[in-house]
Amino acid sequence: MLKHSVYITHAQALSPDIVVGLADLPSGTTASTRRMQNMTARTEDWMQQMATANNDGHCLNLFASILPVELEAQRLYLEMLQNELSDSIDGLAFYSSASAAVIPAGLAHLPRLSMSSLMTPQQILREVMLGVDLFAVEFVNASTDAGVALKFEFPAPTDTYTRTTEHSHLHRKEMGIDVWSDEHATDLSPLTADCDCYTCEKHHRAYIHHLLVAKEMLAWTLLQVHNYTMINRFFTGIRRSIKKGEFERDVGLFEDIYEAAMPKGGGKGPRYVHTLGPRVLERYHVLKHLASQDSRLSTRILRPQRGKSESRGLQVTEDCSCSRPIVALEIQCNTRFSVA
Repeated sequence: MLKHSVYITHAQALSPDIVVGLADLPSGTTASTRRMQNMTARTEDWMQQMATANNDGHCLNLFASILPVELEAQRLYLEMLQNELSDSIDGLAFYSSASAAVIPAGLAHLPRLSMSSLMTPQQILREVMLGVDLFAVEFVNASTDAGVALKFEFPAPTDTYTRTTEHSHLHRKEMGIDVWSDEHATDLSPLTADCDCYTCEKHHRAYIHHLLVAKEMLAWTLLQVHNYTMINRFFTGIRRSIKKGEFERDVGLFEDIYEAAMPKGGGKGPRYVHTLGPRVLERYHVLKHLASQDSRLSTRILRPQRGKSESRGLQVTEDCSCSRPIVALEIQCNTRFSVA
């Protein structure tokens, strides 16, 4: 468990853009009255320590944690933030979007950071309507890992949109493209036609599809460049819509035009790690020992290769495509782990 004093020390050493004060959060969906009292007491004490450390010559952008409980349960904590620490904190961090609506007037001017796990643009739009300003947009990395190129814009285009039936959700637009799909194998068009990112200007869908199939890291790099461009354009559209006073209308149109969930990609990203069972790991260590006895051998686990012939036990084999022997471990279930 990370001690609060250690957290403060690391925050001061690293000087990040935002430091979120530690909070005592409930582990389940509900908390008893006594548990909520302890939560607020501990969180209040930690915030006071963070504020004291911040006032001792450390210019940290400190965001106070707002607990995911009802207003009455943390009223004293919020009053303390307003009356005693308002000059020491630079923002508020919310673990529940509902808490954003119960902030005292003395704290309402502070920027608001959402700590919620937001997996769709619609969830971001709803939190913006509650006054949240900053987000951790998890679905960008998740989409990139899955081989999905984001394809949505805000405000949503209405040139081809007509709401004709109560079943209009059947014709809603997808918010992304599964580049793993074979339909893109010969598609020479960019990921999105009107995108000016490096990926869309320099490469086409067929090339990125090829990179994904070949498991080239460049595939996910190019997808990430595109997806970050799309999410930046999304937030630019939000700011423009708010400035025009049309945000609520534009949110309604966005929810009508686009699917409610992000599309599921056809693959796993470079961060995916295949979990090896204890028996496989035991055999791997034996192989590693064998390799250590011969300078010509080295050990490295590669990804599982499906469709290989079944066999049992350990093998030291010659590989015709290599200039040196490889150590290979084959197990049943048609899965081969190569240690090259």
